[in-house]
Amino acid sequence: MKNGGLSTEQWLTVALEALKDSALGSFAAEGVFVTPEDSALAAEHSGAYVPLMAGDESMQVGLLTSEAGCEALTRALLAMEPDEAAPGLEDVVDAVGEIVNIVAGVMQRQLAEEGLFVEIGLPIFVEGHVVHTERHERSAATIEIDATRAEVIMLRHNSGAA
Repeated sequence: MKNGGLSTEQWLTVALEALKDSALGSFAAEGVFVTPEDSALAAEHSGAYVPLMAGDESMQVGLLTSEAGCEALTRALLAMEPDEAAPGLEDVVDAVGEIVNIVAGVMQRQLAEEGLFVEIGLPIFVEGHVVHTERHERSAATIEIDATRAEVIMLRHNSGAA
């Protein structure tokens, strides 16, 4: 089952490239490294998901990391100085959601160039493990943005699953 000719793994590749480009551009990361394996990060991790719709298919692109990772990504996006007070929860929720929203926008632009129209929904922030069933196809990879280890996830709804 494919979406616009793309498998879930191909969607993940597009997401990883979009995050890499965004991290190096939008918040001046010094290094971004991708490990193709799914790290199955611990259940206590947090992050954001943004829904993507393409044709009759729906999926979510997500970014999960530790509490310290969320804070580090927030500091990077907001160009905070090391001596500034830690960002509050509301800032973290907004910033991590915005990072995934930026990634979704880059994905949308890249895929439009290939003739695939993608609609983007609003980000949600999650704490803990997101449960998926046989109705969802999951593909994930680990990414390191500077010293922050995170997991990029594509969840795809399989409408034909029982």
